[in-house]
Amino acid sequence: MKKILLSLLLMLAATASAWADEGVIVQTTDGEEVGYIFDNEPVFTYEGDNLVVTATSANAIYPMDEVAKVFFGDVATTGIAEVANRQVVRFVQDGVELSGFAAGAAVSVYDLNGRLVSSLRTRADGTLNVSLAACEPGIYIIKADKSTLKIKM
Repeated sequence: MKKILLSLLLMLAATASAWADEGVIVQTTDGEEVGYIFDNEPVFTYEGDNLVVTATSANAIYPMDEVAKVFFGDVATTGIAEVANRQVVRFVQDGVELSGFAAGAAVSVYDLNGRLVSSLRTRADGTLNVSLAACEPGIYIIKADKSTLKIKM
């Protein structure tokens, strides 16, 4: 009986860790939330009237008058534990992975000159992998719903 109970507890712990990672969550005044997991080493700074989040090789910029609060919490990283209105941006080697967005949400990628590089839509589950592997090295702006990210490739 103890072995069965121990096995169930281990399975539950492993499953729970797959649902969410610890991180920092930015909540905007309209109730949207974007989570930054600690694995991406987010750094929060202020530039003028903006909150700037630098994680790995990318930046997210939020006007301060649109930020309701910033807090620590669990950032859902799979569809199993999605929380309503929680958008997650995970920075990967060749771009970003988005989750928690509305199905079919428009995602646009621009170069620093403002030229549209790519126009995409999130999948039915609200996720999207945005790869910049084929792009020239440089800085790109990714607009997804109400999030604007600056990423250096």
